Amino acid sequence: MEEKGLSNLFNIEIDASAKVFRYHIDISITNRAGISHSLTGGEETARKERSENLLKQSFCYDFLSEVLYQTKGFSSNPGEEPSFIYDCKSILYASRYIQCEVEDFIYPREQWRQELRESCPHSSFTMHINFSKPIILDLNDPCFFEEPNDSIGREDRELRSFFELLTNQPIVDDNNGILRTGQVFFKSECVETNLGISFYQGIKKQCRLVTDRGRIIMKLVVDPVISPFYTGQSLSDSMMEFFSVKGLSDESVQMFHNVYLSVGLIYHMNRSKVIILRELSSVPLKDLYFIDEDKKEISVVQYYKKQYGIVLKALDYPAVVVRRNDTALYFPPEVLDIIPKCVCKENLEIVYPSDYVLRMNAMEPQNRMALTQKSLAVINEKPSFFKAFGVSINPNSNIVGISKATPPTVKYKNNVNRPDERTRFRVGEGFVDSATPPAVWHIVYGSDVSANQARDLCNRVRGELARHGRGWPEAKIVPFETVSEDSTMWGNLFSALLAQKCEFVFFLDRASTRSHHIIKFCERYFNLLTQHIQVETMNKLTRFYNPVAKTNCKKGGLNYEVVPADKDFARMFNEDKVFIIGYDVAHSTFSVNGYRAPSVVGVSFNAGAQIQAFIGDYFYQDPLEENVDTDQLAEVIYRALKTRIQMRPKTCAPELIIVYRDGLREGQFAMALNNELRGIMNGFRRNYPNFIPQILFVVATKNHNRRFYTMNGRNLAPGSVIRDGAARAFSDEFYMQSAYPLKGTGKATDYEILKNPTNLSSKTIVDITFALCFEHQIVNSATSQPTPAYLAHELTRRGSNNLKVYTKYYPSDEPPDLKALNGQLSYASSPLGFVRFNA
Repeated sequence: MEEKGLSNLFNIEIDASAKVFRYHIDISITNRAGISHSLTGGEETARKERSENLLKQSFCYDFLSEVLYQTKGFSSNPGEEPSFIYDCKSILYASRYIQCEVEDFIYPREQWRQELRESCPHSSFTMHINFSKPIILDLNDPCFFEEPNDSIGREDRELRSFFELLTNQPIVDDNNGILRTGQVFFKSECVETNLGISFYQGIKKQCRLVTDRGRIIMKLVVDPVISPFYTGQSLSDSMMEFFSVKGLSDESVQMFHNVYLSVGLIYHMNRSKVIILRELSSVPLKDLYFIDEDKKEISVVQYYKKQYGIVLKALDYPAVVVRRNDTALYFPPEVLDIIPKCVCKENLEIVYPSDYVLRMNAMEPQNRMALTQKSLAVINEKPSFFKAFGVSINPNSNIVGISKATPPTVKYKNNVNRPDERTRFRVGEGFVDSATPPAVWHIVYGSDVSANQARDLCNRVRGELARHGRGWPEAKIVPFETVSEDSTMWGNLFSALLAQKCEFVFFLDRASTRSHHIIKFCERYFNLLTQHIQVETMNKLTRFYNPVAKTNCKKGGLNYEVVPADKDFARMFNEDKVFIIGYDVAHSTFSVNGYRAPSVVGVSFNAGAQIQAFIGDYFYQDPLEENVDTDQLAEVIYRALKTRIQMRPKTCAPELIIVYRDGLREGQFAMALNNELRGIMNGFRRNYPNFIPQILFVVATKNHNRRFYTMNGRNLAPGSVIRDGAARAFSDEFYMQSAYPLKGTGKATDYEILKNPTNLSSKTIVDITFALCFEHQIVNSATSQPTPAYLAHELTRRGSNNLKVYTKYYPSDEPPDLKALNGQLSYASSPLGFVRFNA
């Protein structure tokens, strides 16, 4: 029986006669040198939020505001003034037809209001609007609400785009918003400011067509979020905030540079000029000199006083350096203003804990629901503006239907468990398949760890593994300075371990020791399985199940089996007739040899020694490429099926292939089906040229902004499934809350079934997906995504971290060689590729 729940999706009600008028705008400016160029023509750069584009959009908004002021709303009759929505580029929506005979507006600087003259350095601007040929948009046009010929993420976006702009406009007009793609942050809601970084409260916002009780309805999604921004102020003010906390030294200047790297700056002397912070001077501003146009040496401080009458005061701070034709140009921080920009995770983690933003956003469900309603009220503060367009937002229309997935059972060697209401299941006695113990294994204990603690680890590992079916020999215990970053020392350690025929090594460290990434890099480089545990973690554990569950998987064992609720599928799975794939793409945020780092594709599959053993690999492809390289994907699938045959010689050709693709946007669905699935099938046909399997292709996305609650505002129970009132129109979509949220508000994973030529019902697919969320093997509860998708994401992280360590120790002036990197760092040629090395 279906229950009711709450969501953060709210109906946008549209009047029967609602129409809007869309006009095209061209804006060009003339600078003080008499050179003209367009602000609205041509394509914007691929990175929409580059500082140059943000500044350009700001000018466009200011120019339109000036024209509306000068023309009194295009000379509309009193009481008949239209309302306007502007995308800050070339599209203007009006609530009424504009009757204006003039289509070209030319305003020299002397006619501008004082406010515009202060913010814009140009000498004139020209705006052309084709009033005679507007495009009339009927907001109830059936073409927006009928299924398109190709519904795979390709429905008409015109209506969605309009409503997203509509719900932004009141916040923009009040100058209370920092707009980023799909997000609005409120300037009035600054949660915290420190080090020149401001944490703003805002919302992730989206409009989408959904199916609600048989009707197709446009809904507004509102999800509160807190994000860090570089504070929009003078660079010198940010430096003062930063150095007052960190002190002023060579080290803190380098730290400031790393945190503020790539921030956009506006130059006071030419406010159309954007400078990107890439370098800071090595000496303070007071000690900087250059050769002027008279071939005389002059200090930067003297130059600004002589040229601009500016007395610089922040003399102990470094200047921003811009290099042109081997000449260094120095810009004092006092004459540079920061363009507010979200601080990327890598830069933020230099001065904040890695989970700082995550903890700020970990709100209890009732608090998040209340903040959602509050944020909606900010958007809805001026209902008269929406009414002018024949639209209203209903704050009480967020009810959805909730059904339940059937949980699987979990089998250990000696007992069967049913998960409880939190998806927890009791750890059984005896692994289903205990891995063969190593003949030789080591424990390497690191800095600030004692030999006694290492012996305690040895005893706990051996005792717990014996309880589950296999006794391990005594470990050899070795001290090592794990705080060291000396690659030679690490290489010598691993070489010595291999010389002693070591098959497995535990590393025991303190939490403060940052050694994990180099350990895992050495694992791949030397092909020696490792497991890293911290003293603090070891001391918390009363039982040692989780660490040895990892150990058993790494060595090729299987801890338990999952029995799906659907009996027919459970039979197929048990007979090894199902091949399950998960894959994901992650884009690195660091550089390699001065070039953008390659993207990483992680692929997971059940090709281990046991039918339910998921192993995997990763590979590198061109940076920022979301479309997976089909040739490399085909090669991975080919090797996976070869491994499946090698590890399970009695296996047969899989009759059903299930694919979980992680992290796609709607516009990329067709790409996944047309290109990536072809790559998967090419790999399959190389193994089974004369066999055609059934394919179930599902996109599993955690990175979305839809939230769901019980009717009293609490978290949903695991296994809750939502379709009606939230599922995208013209699609086979559902949301499922599979994991029990330990903290904050739960987030259901969004599943969209792109291909299902099988006889699997929607209920069966839900239950299969829920069952696969229990396949993690390490934790004794469900995860938030099916294990193959979850592991694929973890593999992208391993690939990215291994690449980061590799480039640190093996620098080069050449751009990344993808073929060489894949040969050296992926697990295609490694003996570790046959087991779950990243357990």
